[in-house]
Amino acid sequence: MFRLLGQPRALFFSLRQKSGAPAAPSTARLVIRFGGKPPQALCDAPQPDLFCKISSMLDVHPTHSSVVILGAHWNKSNNVIITFPPGTPDATLTDLCPAIRNALGLADSVVMSIDKRWTKLLVSSVPARLSENAPVFLESDVATSLARNPVMSGITTPRPA
Repeated sequence: MFRLLGQPRALFFSLRQKSGAPAAPSTARLVIRFGGKPPQALCDAPQPDLFCKISSMLDVHPTHSSVVILGAHWNKSNNVIITFPPGTPDATLTDLCPAIRNALGLADSVVMSIDKRWTKLLVSSVPARLSENAPVFLESDVATSLARNPVMSGITTPRPA
């Protein structure tokens, strides 16, 4: 139940796929995290150059020349997302990090990590009522409203925190 003072409460949702639904193969993704400060030279380069630099490095890599890159793009957080075909082993992605770092001219301090699917989603700052004098929403009503949201359609039943 939401607090009577109208303070928000968090709900947890599981992101595991509903039983019976076939699991869609997901691409393997490597994230280059710049902590909000990517190198200016990399930012100024055209988007296709990012892809070409990594792809060219893979073509001549001594042990992983058969690995292909599906794409490379900037996200809203100014991180680079590199996408590989489904089934690309995590060990391969980890092995490629030094070569990718070298191909893009990145410092050793730049963090590179394998992107994993989330297993939980925290929903916070949900208003407990429409106004100060309005009645408090029932938690079940909030959960129903969230479940009807198309974005939440693939998420299993909410479990209150």
